[in-house]
Amino acid sequence: MKAKPDGYTIGALTYDSIITVPWQGLLPSYKMDKLKLIARVTSEPDAIIVDADSPYTSIADLIADAKANPDKVKVGIQNTGSRTHLALLQLQAATGTEFKLIAYPGGAAPQKEAILNDEVDVVATSLGDFSSLIQGGDARGLMECSGARNPTYPDVTSAADEDLEIRVGSFIVLAAPAGTPENVVAKIEDAYQQVLESDEFQTWVANVGVTPDWIGTAEVSAWADETAATLFEQMDDLVERGVISK
Repeated sequence: MKAKPDGYTIGALTYDSIITVPWQGLLPSYKMDKLKLIARVTSEPDAIIVDADSPYTSIADLIADAKANPDKVKVGIQNTGSRTHLALLQLQAATGTEFKLIAYPGGAAPQKEAILNDEVDVVATSLGDFSSLIQGGDARGLMECSGARNPTYPDVTSAADEDLEIRVGSFIVLAAPAGTPENVVAKIEDAYQQVLESDEFQTWVANVGVTPDWIGTAEVSAWADETAATLFEQMDDLVERGVISK
């Protein structure tokens, strides 16, 4: 943000950079308008995951059971107010369901123990976080909260496949200091897009379970603003209800 806007200093932003830090006001000098967003290059959506023996073979199975048994289907999320919590709240609102949400602070590791020990029926986290269990045949993905299928897990449906407008997960967004000349931004954008479309990069993201998910300069700022507004509203509501503090 303080660098000379000449195109030689580029930042890589994640979910926390665009959502958590601005919403919580963790750094008073940190302002998104001090940045020029160049492009979103990848996404790592949150996903709905079950163990290998689960009776749920599709997201439709899960939704049907949750409707028939409100507050009975146990879902392991991460911290209360976390991205995975917001994803489940969106799923509930979109499908008219009510899950029993159980928080496991500390990331995916306690979620793995919970699903393997049958403490919960479902977990919400990224497919990448559960890649070892999925590849080992101990867990299955039902749906990613995304607009397109993950090339590493083509059998896992996307939210778009299910006609659900749920788009929650981490991502990588490239940014330059505000005031960087448009022709310089365009040159950086073009270079990164060429790399993203290369066979080498496409092979690499498939191996690590990340989805190439390009949004260029013309649209990325509007996407970031819309994403932040949606999630800020959800978190503000949780604060008002006393679920989390800010």
